[in-house]
Amino acid sequence: MKCGEETMKDEFIQAIHEKNKMQLTYFSKKDGANVTRLCAPMDVGPHRSYSEKGDYYHVWDFDGASKPHSVPLKEENIIEMIVLTEKFDPGDFVSWTPNWIVPRDWGVYS
Repeated sequence: MKCGEETMKDEFIQAIHEKNKMQLTYFSKKDGANVTRLCAPMDVGPHRSYSEKGDYYHVWDFDGASKPHSVPLKEENIIEMIVLTEKFDPGDFVSWTPNWIVPRDWGVYS
């Protein structure tokens, strides 16, 4: 899915519910370039630690340079989002007590 389509948020939320991995291409401020990563969609909504208003697409980056980690992305930084058929297991990365913005049925990780 290309950035700017009306259904990006809907597709992202559907991928959360279906536990589908995604391939994201986005502008990385840290790298100063566009990067493509294998990710799991975690949540969408305001970032609890940032003062900047608006929604963030929170993803788990399986391909992190030093290690897998969470990445908050503004929609304008997402260049391409491809939802894959490959599934993820939230238990592979959720090691905290979740307080999700988007309700979901992830069992103990909900």
